[in-house]
Amino acid sequence: MTCHYALVTDTNKFLNNGCKNKQWVCETCFRSFSTVNAYSNHECGSTAVLETLPKEGECIQFRRMEMSIRYPFVLYYDFECFSDPLNTSKGASTSLNCEYKPASYSLCLIYTGNAGPVVKAFEYYDGVNPIHHFYERIFYHSQNVLSEIRNTNNFMQPTSEELARHLSANCCAFCERVFSTPTDTTNDGEQTRKPVVKCYHHCHQSGRYLHALCQSCNLKIKYKNELVCVAHNSSKFDIHFLLQHLDSPLFDSKDVNVIAKGGEKSSSWK
Repeated sequence: MTCHYALVTDTNKFLNNGCKNKQWVCETCFRSFSTVNAYSNHECGSTAVLETLPKEGECIQFRRMEMSIRYPFVLYYDFECFSDPLNTSKGASTSLNCEYKPASYSLCLIYTGNAGPVVKAFEYYDGVNPIHHFYERIFYHSQNVLSEIRNTNNFMQPTSEELARHLSANCCAFCERVFSTPTDTTNDGEQTRKPVVKCYHHCHQSGRYLHALCQSCNLKIKYKNELVCVAHNSSKFDIHFLLQHLDSPLFDSKDVNVIAKGGEKSSSWK
């Protein structure tokens, strides 16, 4: 097994590699500071939670509605492990009692369509090298899913009720801008205002009509070519096993992006 962990003796130098302006980074929350004084006054974890509220009269609004669209395919997985006794020492004050090793895993591929969630695949494996076998099955299912997403673009066939709802819509369901009409003028003084064109937004997998969107919001919707994998408590357990076995021939271990939550936890990686 190839170990992909490396000793970082200076976190600031490691994270500032290639940066023109030096930054001081907190090793707990990975927040960066431009001065030493700001870094020293940070005191991460030693003070109460700092609340930042909007000013009076201001409000916070979520605008990137294209990010709220549900993924059609989601894969759920879980690893089962066993503790291997060690009874060894590491240094003068550290003793290693056991080591957790993966023994088996199960995965379930779910497709969510008009009829609700449907199980597309379910697998269980308890043989040798469960991590490498997991990588093989993940990439097998991802290729099938991506092939289906790219090759499926069902044409929209709205019902009479959906067509009436679309024609009666006056504003975009995402940005809430009012749609332009043929009688609207586009010349507003010296500035030319672009018309807000109404578009049909539909699901490419099922062909079902969804909303009436403006042309700008409709173009922002891009179906990502990736398979989302979800595991319970993965940041503290499962991801550690996966990161230790990046010597798979299925992908380049240098092309792995990790969103870290701290020195020991990560929220996601791809």
